[in-house]
Amino acid sequence: FMADRGTPLVNYRFFVHPGNAFWARDWGPVAFYYDDDDKIAFMDFEYYGGRPLDDQLPIQIANDLGWKCFTNTIEYEGGNILVDGLGSLFTTSAVYGNNEDTYGLYYLDQSGTTPQLRMQTKKALTKEQVNDSLKHLLNLDELTVVTALDYDGGTGHIDLYCDMWEETGFVMAKYPDALASWGD
Repeated sequence: FMADRGTPLVNYRFFVHPGNAFWARDWGPVAFYYDDDDKIAFMDFEYYGGRPLDDQLPIQIANDLGWKCFTNTIEYEGGNILVDGLGSLFTTSAVYGNNEDTYGLYYLDQSGTTPQLRMQTKKALTKEQVNDSLKHLLNLDELTVVTALDYDGGTGHIDLYCDMWEETGFVMAKYPDALASWGD
């Protein structure tokens, strides 16, 4: 496809692994620097329970690259992660709701004669536990949590209406006036 378009195939790497959805920003790994040599590693948050193939992709890509991947049990999606690279994270309150339940990932149990689809369980997390975990895992100095929009399609992601265009500058979408009368 790229060659047919006349696009040179330089500075690309292709990773072919099975997945459940195409939302790479959401299931994808969160890259960060570590060590004195600024090595790159991935932080792998838990993705939707019903998308176990997607949840494995950050680990598989890290293995392909020979990088470390730090997996944790915080249910979090990349579309709700906005970092400035200077120790600050901006996110929405959807991260709390995602971690209030005890539903974990689906998996295929092949221990019996007939494979069974099963679901892992996990411990529900309080708001304080989520905050403390994010601060620790992402080495944050500041965590800013804004209220998730009511009518954003159900994701609660900050990337639906806000992004950083430089270290200290934001660009935000204007909430449509027609929705102003909708209640909470």
